[in-house]
Amino acid sequence: MDKIFISSTGDSIPLLQERWRILQECGKILNEKFDGKFYNCVKQSENSAKKLLDLIVSNFPSFRDEGIIEGKKVSFYKRAQILVADIWSTFKGQVFKEKSIV
Repeated sequence: MDKIFISSTGDSIPLLQERWRILQECGKILNEKFDGKFYNCVKQSENSAKKLLDLIVSNFPSFRDEGIIEGKKVSFYKRAQILVADIWSTFKGQVFKEKSIV
């Protein structure tokens, strides 16, 4: 993984071990709940960005950025929102279809 995600300066990327743990966690969840394909997450969302965001946050703990501030739960799902936006951008807002994946 260190060789794949090397920085532009040739150094190891920050938090390499944590990133490796998260990749393993996400792969395990995809295998156990989505037949090993992220496409199945998108399919379950019925082409709804809101549903996809909820599905990602509820199933993938590393995307669930939450904390307690002054006794209240605060959710900041920036990474999950970026993932959903990247998918929308990649497919230019068109309906996501399995045959679209290369």
